[in-house]
Amino acid sequence: MISSEGAVQQLIESNEQVLVLHFTASWSEPCKTVAASLGVLAQKYKGLSVHQVDTEKVSKFSETHNIDSVPTCLFYLKKELKETVAGLNVPRVAKTVDKLITECGNISPVESPVEDLNSRLKRLTQMAKCVAFIKGSPQARDVSYESSDGNVFYIGGRVLLL
Repeated sequence: MISSEGAVQQLIESNEQVLVLHFTASWSEPCKTVAASLGVLAQKYKGLSVHQVDTEKVSKFSETHNIDSVPTCLFYLKKELKETVAGLNVPRVAKTVDKLITECGNISPVESPVEDLNSRLKRLTQMAKCVAFIKGSPQARDVSYESSDGNVFYIGGRVLLL
């Protein structure tokens, strides 16, 4: 975790490919979700540099770059800030990384072995407090959300207890 203004500036100035600065706080659950997703992306692309930054310890930099909530990710291509994503928006984070990787042109995906099904399920279920695996597709939905009452959810007429 980066906790000094100088270290953040040094990362930006020495960056030659794609850099993601993930501004985070230890108490924030959404930050942990974004960190897990960025970890997966960093394993996918060898030239992607991802660093967590302690927002509270780099207050001048945070103020200068209008970082007023966590998680916030700053995306750099070479030394240029290309995009900022604030909040828990994992699809937009992934899309931005893919776009910058394509723009960079000299980063290719890392060949990785196929993940064991049990390992994948364990990793997915640990990414959030509540995970739902729902059968169907956006075109043909088998399941519909009806209502919720505390920790009980009614999905497609069936009860899911959490």
